[in-house]
Amino acid sequence: MEDEALLAAFASAGDGSVRELEAERRRTFRAVVERYQDNVFRLAFHLTGSAEEAEDIAQETFVAAYGTLGKLRPGSSIEAWLTSIAVNRARDFLKSHRHAKTEVVAPDEMPQQADRDRNPEEVASEGQREQLLREAIEHLPPAYRTVVVLRDIEDKSYEEIREVLPLPLTTLKMRVIRGRLMLRKYLEGRL
Repeated sequence: MEDEALLAAFASAGDGSVRELEAERRRTFRAVVERYQDNVFRLAFHLTGSAEEAEDIAQETFVAAYGTLGKLRPGSSIEAWLTSIAVNRARDFLKSHRHAKTEVVAPDEMPQQADRDRNPEEVASEGQREQLLREAIEHLPPAYRTVVVLRDIEDKSYEEIREVLPLPLTTLKMRVIRGRLMLRKYLEGRL
């Protein structure tokens, strides 16, 4: 179901009794969760470096979203709205854990067929590089981490990022550039 169809279904949920309204809202919202839960979890994981915290942030994101879904205007992007909520929840987590070191652990994943067909040393080396990159991202200040993750990992355009972070375009671009420079500096000493 496309965003417009989801919003229309949610808006038209008021055509019946209160019980019918709530049942329709739940069905519609279930479709939103099913469509975006992996994206929200992945974003939260990249921002926090913790699968456990990412699960909590994803859950908090959808709980917060449920109460306000009906306020979205037609033409609004559900994905940008959920991304914004998830980014804010992740920022809150990062602020509250500024001095606490979180363990960077990749979520459980089944090996891909391509990995099975490759040399084990190549797979291990790639895994080590990914782990090192996650550690480098974890060391970025939250403002830089957010824009680098959104731009380079989530592959969002600057316009999409501006829907989530209402900052001037030049500020976003400078944060991406500075974040990348910080990553490079961190990685130079470890590669």
